[in-house]
Amino acid sequence: MQSLAEAQFNLGLCCVKGEGTKQDYVEAYAWYQLAANTRDGAAKSRDALEKQMSSEQVADAEKRAKELRTEIEANLKSGIK
Repeated sequence: MQSLAEAQFNLGLCCVKGEGTKQDYVEAYAWYQLAANTRDGAAKSRDALEKQMSSEQVADAEKRAKELRTEIEANLKSGIK
């Protein structure tokens, strides 16, 4: 699962920087949140990003993280990688 967390962290980083996608702090926070349990530095990056976000954005990001987690778990169950 470490490689999954690394990919999630990298997606968050791309969203923060706007590399390969539009800059989106809500989406970045959500990806960092997913990676935070198993990837060193992800929680720190998430917390630093949170300081730049409104409370509404953080709430949206937490909701998005739950949606992503549900989608990922469903894909892993069905064998989609």
